Amino acid sequence: LELFPDVTGLRGTEDVEPTAAMQHIAKYAKWLADALMGIDIDVQFKKAPKQAGSGWLARYNEGAKMMAFNVQLLGTSWFKSKITAEHTSLIIHELAHEGESKSHHQGEYVHRLADLGAQATHLALTSGRTEWFK
Repeated sequence: LELFPDVTGLRGTEDVEPTAAMQHIAKYAKWLADALMGIDIDVQFKKAPKQAGSGWLARYNEGAKMMAFNVQLLGTSWFKSKITAEHTSLIIHELAHEGESKSHHQGEYVHRLADLGAQATHLALTSGRTEWFK
């Protein structure tokens, strides 16, 4: 078991070897982080059973610039579809924690979500990068 130090209440996780579908999601998350925020992130896949007190789908560690997906709760089928609004929403939700926006209830976090959503929409309409959605 490996501790995920920045997350209050998370006791331990296990690494999951990513499938090709998971690697596709990881590349998309990395691309979004770079395109929307100019940051390079690492993406990991974890197994965090509920009995470990970890009912999270994904987490972001700002200090390490690392996003983790909880395969245990998302299920492997979540990674097998083409990129959807659900994937983009979860990734943007986690990226919004970058900077000062730590709490879901703070105004800055809500504003960052809106900004990232708007940027992602503009990017989708203007970038010509459609390969993510095929």
